[in-house]
Amino acid sequence: MATCMKMLTKFTLIIHVFSGESFSGSAKKCFGLMSRHFTNGFVTEAASNSVLKLGAFVFSVAFAFSTWAWVDEEYNWSTLKSAGGLEQFQVSKQCQLTERRNQIYTLIN
Repeated sequence: MATCMKMLTKFTLIIHVFSGESFSGSAKKCFGLMSRHFTNGFVTEAASNSVLKLGAFVFSVAFAFSTWAWVDEEYNWSTLKSAGGLEQFQVSKQCQLTERRNQIYTLIN
């Protein structure tokens, strides 16, 4: 119920901003809209939330690794390379792809 109220309030605010009506008028429009399209609205809410969280996670990890690489470069350290770094990741991925290709060829033949 709390999730439904939060979603209804968010969509009401969006309608209020776009239409310029009072909040209660926007709430009436939102309720009518959500009565017809509740499933789509809920899916939109959940999907947008997931996409934004994933984007924030990917951005923060990329920023952390770029900062780590910059500090290594600036102070002539090699902590990123000694921790495995990109080379280890690339070798691991190449081995996995080779194994997967061999499994597919075995299944085909």
